[in-house]
Amino acid sequence: MKQVFLGLGGNVGDVEGAFVKAIDSFISNDNATVVIASPIYRTPPWGVEDQPDYLNAVLEIGWDGSVGQLADFCQMIERSAGRDRRLEIKWGPRPLDIDILVFEDMVGEESGIKLPHPRMQERKFVLQPLSDIAPDLFVNGQGKSLRELLDSCDDIAELVSCQMSRDYINFTGKD
Repeated sequence: MKQVFLGLGGNVGDVEGAFVKAIDSFISNDNATVVIASPIYRTPPWGVEDQPDYLNAVLEIGWDGSVGQLADFCQMIERSAGRDRRLEIKWGPRPLDIDILVFEDMVGEESGIKLPHPRMQERKFVLQPLSDIAPDLFVNGQGKSLRELLDSCDDIAELVSCQMSRDYINFTGKD
């Protein structure tokens, strides 16, 4: 299985509930093994600022399939959470967004997905939860470890650690 890190985000409806359902969907998929989920952070919106704050987290999974298969599965999960890409604006409100951040050691583009995620080094709301679960990860194509990326990130957004439900905590490896 390939080591994969996914960014989870959303700011419409029961976002934490959408995260739990997304993780349950990966657990139910024969091609996936859920490894660990990061804590959840509340963050200000990125891009379009006139919208509610986001909840963000990172999920580590093992994946036995292609990037394209994973992207299709992530979009199916997003749709089941109520996301309709045809009706939304770029960086606008959404119930659930799942981004492939890192797919094994892949660098480049496959199935229309750029890897590693091309803007992750600019976004503290990605780097902090990723660092929480994989602080020593070296991100190919970035030339730095995750700790170095976080330390050099210019994003000044404040991240607030959220209280998490028992359903979500079960995936974090914490009691």
